[in-house]
Amino acid sequence: MYYNDEVEHDIEIEGKRRKAGTTKDKIASNETYFRYRNTKSYGFSLENYSFELLLQSLKPEKIIFLITALLLERKIVLIKDNFGDIAVIMESLVSLLSPLKWNFVFITYLTPKLVECLDAPFPYIIGVSRKVWEDHCVMREFPEDVIIFDIDNQERLNWIREELPPLPQPQANILERSLRDLLDMRDRFTEMLHNQSTLHSPNE
Repeated sequence: MYYNDEVEHDIEIEGKRRKAGTTKDKIASNETYFRYRNTKSYGFSLENYSFELLLQSLKPEKIIFLITALLLERKIVLIKDNFGDIAVIMESLVSLLSPLKWNFVFITYLTPKLVECLDAPFPYIIGVSRKVWEDHCVMREFPEDVIIFDIDNQERLNWIREELPPLPQPQANILERSLRDLLDMRDRFTEMLHNQSTLHSPNE
């Protein structure tokens, strides 16, 4: 993990929304986006990236737990039934570290031939489908510093040698409150769309 001191003071972060016109525009204007606007020619290349899947898959306190593990450069294994979702969730988690950058192993899909990577002595974040996990990994013994996290059930599957310390305050509370606000906004908008579709549905 290293800090991008070059981009300090050169980044603005905003929530981007379009003016709502048609129903399609209304849906697009309320998607959850983080926009990184770089005033220099270096720095962030990630822009207009949706974090919707991350917020759908994990509660705010679970997101903070995984961010804490990344900040402490731990070994992390993420398990999910739909392995296609793991890459998006991992990218979202790592991008939330900015202005820090994850500079260690990053594997979005662990194949059976790469299972030995889980024994690596250095930090990593690795995504594993549930099928690969149950067929090739579940009976293995892992070091005590590996965090094995089931995304679908939002729970840690193993005991670790040292519990993670909490993030410093008040930053931790601000982050958790912001994530909960985003979830509340999404839920209210989803309910509004449902009510509108019911109101405008043709009578039978």
